[in-house]
Amino acid sequence: MMPRIRRVTGTWWHHIAGSTSGGPRLPAISANRASLSRVRPAPTDLTSARILHRTEQTPGEDDNDACPKDQILAASGGMLKKQFYVVFSTPANGIAPVMENLAAHLAHQCEIERRGILLAAGPNWNDDEQFWDGDGMFVIRANSLARAKEIAASDPMHKAGARTFMVRPWLVNEGGLVIRASFSDGKMTID
Repeated sequence: MMPRIRRVTGTWWHHIAGSTSGGPRLPAISANRASLSRVRPAPTDLTSARILHRTEQTPGEDDNDACPKDQILAASGGMLKKQFYVVFSTPANGIAPVMENLAAHLAHQCEIERRGILLAAGPNWNDDEQFWDGDGMFVIRANSLARAKEIAASDPMHKAGARTFMVRPWLVNEGGLVIRASFSDGKMTID
């Protein structure tokens, strides 16, 4: 039995945009069937629906579940709307090759940080927060997805084949950073 294909409806968008109680007020988004049909027509029969269905689906993978970028930017109103790229880096052959390339990788990360490319980076602990399997993530500045992939490919960890990587665009809208500088001792903390 095939699961139902979800559709984007005006009601769903109004809830996300905060027009229901409890959330911030954002501009309304037009997501009626007429506007979505320009993105991709809805399937008209069961055969077409089966072709569109993906059993292991991630959010936004199916055009019937995706929203055009301009609508998200409009919904973001006066928020930051700063484009970054997130690199997910995963061991290709266990932890040993990762450890062999760690010094070169860290030197590379420090270099792209000095050049203003690297925003943040670090390892992803296991779920017990006691061990590391070699996974990492870093956030970079680039002018395109293609350029972000070039930057990620230049990492010695990836060049050596110790890790594989995937790059995803990331629009930063919300959040904050607290920096405290103490004049008396010259120390700085980031929370």
